[in-house]
Amino acid sequence: MDYTELSETASPIEKNNRMFSGQQNQVSHMLSFRSVLSLLHETLFLELFASYNLTTEELLLRPKVFYDITDALTVTLAAEFFTGPDETLYGTIDEQSSAAILELKASF
Repeated sequence: MDYTELSETASPIEKNNRMFSGQQNQVSHMLSFRSVLSLLHETLFLELFASYNLTTEELLLRPKVFYDITDALTVTLAAEFFTGPDETLYGTIDEQSSAAILELKASF
C-alpha cells in the first residue's frame, strides 16, 4: 500500500504508530550537528547538539555545559528542547519532554 493512501485511510491508532516509529513518510531527510568546545585547560566544556528533520520540520536542541570541579567531581547543566508541527512526534511531546537537567557526578 502506498504511504499517501495509508495516511488518508488510516485510523488514529495507525497514524500514531507510524508517528512514533518514524514512518510517516516513505523517505525522510535529516541534518544533525554536534560541536564541543573545551575551555579553561580542559575543565569547562560547552556542547551543542542539534537535529533537524527536513521532511517533518522537527527540531531537537540539546545544549550542555559541564565543569570538572576536581578530577573526581563534575557538575553538568543541560537542556533538551523539542519542537515541531502538531501532527509530528516532537510536536506531540514538546511540552512534556522538553527539560532542564542539573547533574553532580562523583567518580571513584
